Amino acid sequence: MVQFETAENAAENCPHCRSRVEARQYKFCPFCGGNLSAAVSKEASDCRYDDVETVEDIIRVYEQFVAEKKHQGLPDDVIQAAAAEWANKLKAKVQTKINLSEKKRVSPPPWETDIFSVVLKYCPHPEQLADRLQQYLLRSRTAIRMALLATPSLIIYQRKLDKIVPILREFLAEQATIALIPGRFIADQSFTQVYPAWSQLDGVTRRLIEAAPPLLWAGQTIYGVYRITHEAAGLAILVISDQGLYFLSGDTGVPDCHWRDIPYYLLEDVYSSNIAGILEVVHRHTGQEEIDFPLSEEAEAAYETIQRARKAGDARLQIRRRCSKCGAVGQENAFRAYERDQCEYCGFDLERKLLYR
Repeated sequence: MVQFETAENAAENCPHCRSRVEARQYKFCPFCGGNLSAAVSKEASDCRYDDVETVEDIIRVYEQFVAEKKHQGLPDDVIQAAAAEWANKLKAKVQTKINLSEKKRVSPPPWETDIFSVVLKYCPHPEQLADRLQQYLLRSRTAIRMALLATPSLIIYQRKLDKIVPILREFLAEQATIALIPGRFIADQSFTQVYPAWSQLDGVTRRLIEAAPPLLWAGQTIYGVYRITHEAAGLAILVISDQGLYFLSGDTGVPDCHWRDIPYYLLEDVYSSNIAGILEVVHRHTGQEEIDFPLSEEAEAAYETIQRARKAGDARLQIRRRCSKCGAVGQENAFRAYERDQCEYCGFDLERKLLYR
């Protein structure tokens, strides 16, 4: 627990001349002209940081800091200024500890970064998407088209989020499957790094997953892996992530892996069939299809996993919009966000922010 230097008379006495002052009424001392936030600033600089090791610790004690200052009776603007100064000093302290440690360098937490990369997993209309992306990317149309045909592939590398939002709309218009990667992009992330239960999978399932392109799992949190039946393949599995469903198939010898996916923004519905061991999924454009499981219990477990993963994915990536003229605000999942650039109420241009948790 972080402790703070106590100053019970901070709300009553000027920190400069010690005259008694009602801090709620004045920003500056009426006797000497001193800044009444000095006492709080002094506490921010003298605050003991020993127990603050991570950014999560800063968030944990931030509300406590503000509550203490409100209890002292300081005005809101003074508290906000002091809290900002205090938080910045703690962040600097935490960053210093990270830099001095011998741990390998990591990206800042997603909520602090404004840099994103875009990985394309699949696009049914690469020619049309190449035309759309040409106005945003500093490459020739031929180079863009080659990248789109070589999926999964890195299309945009570490760009500012205000540049990502208009491009995102172009991907969705062509029914593309993409992943947004916050912070420093790591290209060689394997499935074992995103799925904690890897050791519980059987050897054949592991080999099939290992045969898939590692970039396929970029930006994903994996919630479950299930064996399913496939008419044309000796082996097939369903991988459930927070961004969509992945179907992998191949021979039992697993020299190659064939894969396809259904992102959640294109998944209209999923429900249990009247036939035991079968789930029905409804794609927005291709219609309904069945997923056949060896056991009915596995179909039920997969259904629950899909619901849990989809809910987590909806909350993970959102776009917040605000109209600076009328003040209207809104927030939706990035793949189902309000598409117009103008406010729906007054027609003024919107400000957007990409939220990644």
